[in-house]
Amino acid sequence: MAYTTEDLENTVTTYITGSGSYRSIASMFGIPKSTLREKILKYAQGCNDEGPIKNKRGRATLLLEED
Repeated sequence: MAYTTEDLENTVTTYITGSGSYRSIASMFGIPKSTLREKILKYAQGCNDEGPIKNKRGRATLLLEED
């Protein structure tokens, strides 16, 4: 199963708008139901400021934006 970050964003957005259940939306976009559930929970907890999906890996940068 190959899906992009854009696919995940569209899937989470579709679920949040109330367009179906985990199962129906996950199968519509070809994303595992457990992955969809995990991303929706992260979004609901406010872990992602810049949209439904954002990969935050590694340590936070110590450089300032001006650098």
